[in-house]
Amino acid sequence: MKIEDFQELLPRHRRRILVVDDTPDIHDDVRLILLQPSLSPPGAADDAGEDLPIGDEISMRRAQILGDVQIDSAFQGEEAVELLEQALAEGDPYFLAFVDLRMPPGIDGLETIDRLWGRQPDLYVIVAISDPEHDWDAITERLGPNPDVLILHKPFEPIEILQLVAAMSRRFELAQIAQANVGSLRALIDQKTEQLRRSEARAQAIIESINDALIVVDEHGAIQSGNAAVGPIFDYTPDDLRGKPLTKLIPSLYGDDQGNPFARYLETGSSSLVGRGVRYLLGKTRFGETVHLEVTIARVEVPVEMAPSFLCICRNITERMRIEKELRRHRDHLEELVRTRTSALEEAKESALRANQAKSLFLANMSHELRTPMNAVLGYSEMLIEDAEDAGQTQYVPDLQKIHAAGRHLLSLINDILDLSKIEAGKMELFVESFEVRSIIDDVIETVMPLIDRGENSFNLTLLGEPGVMSADLTKFRQILFNLLSNAAKFTEKGIVSLVLHCDQQDGAEWVRFEVSDTGIGMSSDQSERVFQAFTQADASTTRKFGGTGLGLTISRRFCLMMGGDITVRSEAGRGSTFTVHLPRHFDEELVAGVGDDPLEVVPPDLDGLDLIPTVLVIDDDEMVRDLLMRVLSHEGFRVLTAANADEGVEMARAARPSAITLDVMMPGRDGWSVLTELKADAELADIPVIMLTMVDDKGRGFALGATDYLTKPINRARLVTLLNRYCVARRERCVLVVEDEAQTRELLSRVLSKDGWEVLQAENGRSALESMALRVPDIVLLDLMMPEMDGFQFIREFRADPRCRDVPVVVLTAMDLSEAERARLSGTVAEILEKGALSIDELLELIRGHLRGSASPRLASAS
Repeated sequence: MKIEDFQELLPRHRRRILVVDDTPDIHDDVRLILLQPSLSPPGAADDAGEDLPIGDEISMRRAQILGDVQIDSAFQGEEAVELLEQALAEGDPYFLAFVDLRMPPGIDGLETIDRLWGRQPDLYVIVAISDPEHDWDAITERLGPNPDVLILHKPFEPIEILQLVAAMSRRFELAQIAQANVGSLRALIDQKTEQLRRSEARAQAIIESINDALIVVDEHGAIQSGNAAVGPIFDYTPDDLRGKPLTKLIPSLYGDDQGNPFARYLETGSSSLVGRGVRYLLGKTRFGETVHLEVTIARVEVPVEMAPSFLCICRNITERMRIEKELRRHRDHLEELVRTRTSALEEAKESALRANQAKSLFLANMSHELRTPMNAVLGYSEMLIEDAEDAGQTQYVPDLQKIHAAGRHLLSLINDILDLSKIEAGKMELFVESFEVRSIIDDVIETVMPLIDRGENSFNLTLLGEPGVMSADLTKFRQILFNLLSNAAKFTEKGIVSLVLHCDQQDGAEWVRFEVSDTGIGMSSDQSERVFQAFTQADASTTRKFGGTGLGLTISRRFCLMMGGDITVRSEAGRGSTFTVHLPRHFDEELVAGVGDDPLEVVPPDLDGLDLIPTVLVIDDDEMVRDLLMRVLSHEGFRVLTAANADEGVEMARAARPSAITLDVMMPGRDGWSVLTELKADAELADIPVIMLTMVDDKGRGFALGATDYLTKPINRARLVTLLNRYCVARRERCVLVVEDEAQTRELLSRVLSKDGWEVLQAENGRSALESMALRVPDIVLLDLMMPEMDGFQFIREFRADPRCRDVPVVVLTAMDLSEAERARLSGTVAEILEKGALSIDELLELIRGHLRGSASPRLASAS
């Protein structure tokens, strides 16, 4: 390390010099030599006043070697001592003093030096003398030989002064550096010593805190030392064991080996004991007790000059062995318990399954038993109303209408109770389909408007955003909206009922939110908290005044949860209520995973069961065109299939046998003309009407190749729908077979259909129905499912097995609640599944006529 490196250790001080002389000229000379930028030695100027050339050299060397110098003056010894004490107190000491030997009056120079050294022993002193002979003797006698004293004769030589001051400054600086270096090294040694002490103490503390016994042995296997853990394991202190063989603690350590494994390891580098990992051995305590040990022995790496040693680590596993034995016993016991409980759970599961099946059967039977008589009440009351009006007996019509309204109300209550039972039993299913939100809203509003008008209320509809298409359970969506609007109308008189629809996005998903508000009676906060509980209304007076079971909101909220949404309420007594429904625009099963405690079963729409609905195949490479036609035609009641290219379209036509095909001409790969040619060349596909859709008006070519009709883009929607309705018309025979075991329902349907011009065949069960077809195959079948001898499911299997009956529409008219499995059994074999009492007589007739035309109107088809 260089001296410059140690200078960083020194405090930053000025170079302070103290001049002690009773002659002011001496002070001036020293300042002139050390401080002035241009210098001429005293007496060195000639008469002309010119500077000697040496002045420039002195000035240059002074600037190089002195730097920042401060000179203080004292004219007596006592004054010099005071200045030095002041400098020491300020922490800025002098490094050099010029002291005149003779300074009358007061103390002389030698006394002054003694006092200065008494306060600052490391002060360098230059003694100025005038009489060398006399002064030198006094100095030698008084001070003796001293390296901190230099003698300089008056008058001063500038170069000599500069050299002496520079040498003294450098000497002082080196002394300071040495002193600082020594102090730094001493501090560093102290620091390292303390660190080593702490490290050793920490290592020793760690060793002593280890629960394993650490025993150091020599090459003969004699114990040299041990940690504190030796005591708890073996009941010895380390001092008790010093010099004793390790086998005193572990008798079985060497096994059958009679030699010394430690010495053998040192000779050969290998033994059966050292460096062999963990061994499980038995040890002995001072009192002869046996302990189970995990033993590991390793060589301790020490310098060559030290005696070799080995470290034996002993872990007491006696308690662990006891616990493991106890755990094995408990594990065996638990395994036996698990086997027993598993067997019991299997039995309980089987019992629960049987109970669940019994409950499902009970619900189905209850549905049938309750809805079947209600169907007769509604049907006969409708017929009696019609007969009374035809006979001119109008006085009976109001009473009959009351009977019919009461029956409808009772059927609604029965449906609510059965819906709640299915929800609680986990049997409520979702049938997801896509639909236009606005059309459903308009449909529900049209249905509920008489209720709103009855209370002399006004109605407001606000759409915030485009309603668009929604993918959800259409029937449940309609029921939720109907329940909220009908409740708002029921509890409001001469007020306002509002429906506000919001379409927004949350967390990257699209949501449909609608708010149903009213200015009716409202609810308190306590009533709002209970409003979604089953069989709950605001209070008993509300039930007496407005009626109802209190199930509508409960069912609505469960429907919302099943579809991944929810319903909330804000209300104030006397100021009305607002119910807010949140539903995802596109249903996703993951949204409802874990919602509620009830098992939910989601069933996508079954397209195979809609084979009797006219199917239109759209072949177009433009995705926007396919989407547009899908929406338009679905809204008109058609089933729509789409294909993006020619090959896919031909394949889909062979598989689906659509009622009609719309075909684009300009497509990549194969164009529409080649597809039309292939379709017309196939005997099984040639009769399917093909409507060409293209930008190019080439009707002649289209008709020449066998196209049924020809439309140019942009497509006239009304024209397209008219053409499809024309080409999808089915046969128009008017014979219907009614298969129903309940005589009243069978008679009711027969009277209604006969009056509408149908030839009606009747059968009380499936077997008699099959027998009745020996002479005549009906054009359509109305079928009940729950019948004696042969139920509806078996009848359909045998009915479809007859080649004559494969294309005959079958409309299931039942009072039972069908499960997903039962619907799957009917999939592809029936045209419609209706609940008894769900449609009026006129609606039922229109539905039957629609099936014979090959399609049912969208509104009626959704009743299933």
